Amino acid sequence: PNRFFGVFEDGEMKVRGLACRRRDTPPLVKSFQEEALALLSRARNRRAYQEVLHSQVKKLKEDYIQALKDHRVPIDALKITKVITKAPQEYTRATATALVSSQLADMGIDLHPGEAIEYVVVNSEEKVGPWKVVPVSMYRGEGYDVGYYVGLIEEGWREITK
Repeated sequence: PNRFFGVFEDGEMKVRGLACRRRDTPPLVKSFQEEALALLSRARNRRAYQEVLHSQVKKLKEDYIQALKDHRVPIDALKITKVITKAPQEYTRATATALVSSQLADMGIDLHPGEAIEYVVVNSEEKVGPWKVVPVSMYRGEGYDVGYYVGLIEEGWREITK
């Protein structure tokens, strides 16, 4: 009940709880879901909805995934924004937020709870270490974890197809 989308008769869309509404969703995933929902919003019955979903929206998903695999996605479209809840030295687990806030603190950036940080996932398979994620401000072309971002697109797809 807290994740849904719908279209009113006047064409206005209502979206709640999906990735495109969350603050920590990368712009690429937001864009995918928004484009998909715009396509789906034109369907006027269940049959048309299914046709659009399995043709146009599926093709859209495949195009986004191919762009990731071809490394045609700019880093700004992949950045994840999180609000830190603690000072960098207070984190006890090596979460992405902890790693990024620690990297920024090591660079002399003074961070406080409530501030937003932005990062790119470069190696989601790495368990611990600074090369799992890189702050956007420190990114120097290290590449990005294609599989991780493909997974986010797939999750965005599942949200609108279940």
